[in-house]
Amino acid sequence: MAHDDLGEAVFFRKRFTSAGSRDTGADVAELHLREFGVLREEILFRMRVMETSGAAAISSTLTLSAIALTDSATLAPIILVAPFLGTFFMLVYTSQARAVRTLGSYIRDVLAPALDSIGGGEQRVLGWEQYLAGAQRWHTVKRLDEPTGLAIVLAQVLSIVVGFQNRADEPMNTAIWWFGVVATCLSLYWWVQLSRSSRRAS
Repeated sequence: MAHDDLGEAVFFRKRFTSAGSRDTGADVAELHLREFGVLREEILFRMRVMETSGAAAISSTLTLSAIALTDSATLAPIILVAPFLGTFFMLVYTSQARAVRTLGSYIRDVLAPALDSIGGGEQRVLGWEQYLAGAQRWHTVKRLDEPTGLAIVLAQVLSIVVGFQNRADEPMNTAIWWFGVVATCLSLYWWVQLSRSSRRAS
């Protein structure tokens, strides 16, 4: 997030609030537009984190699976850590996805109507944002987070399957494998909750 822009927006808000004589529509509009710019920057930052988390979860699982499928009995158990990595990345991904959805809802439900009211409601100030919120195609775009989250879970399932073949019947490896199953179930639960919240938001 651009903290310098956020500080500027907060400073402007304080200056505007303390100056009652400047209570004009233009000042309010400028305040809202600066806030909108800061929120959009934060949304873009969080979306980049989401993309990185999804790519890291999938690539790390595939890499560890390839190592585990080698003939080396020493390296094979390394796949047992993959489910825990996937759960970590899934936690990061879902938290960022929820934050993006919350910020987008605030722009749609608070900022956009406030800007429209300044202009008398005759035209949309954030026209593109409001179009995305109402258009049918936006429902599909919003659900792009669901297949990515599902891909993370499927990558964990892959690591569980490969790990089952590489437990070497050792009690410690077996215990770690079962904890990995629990971690994968937790990721699946987070993905289901994310999907449900996406459908409710649409």
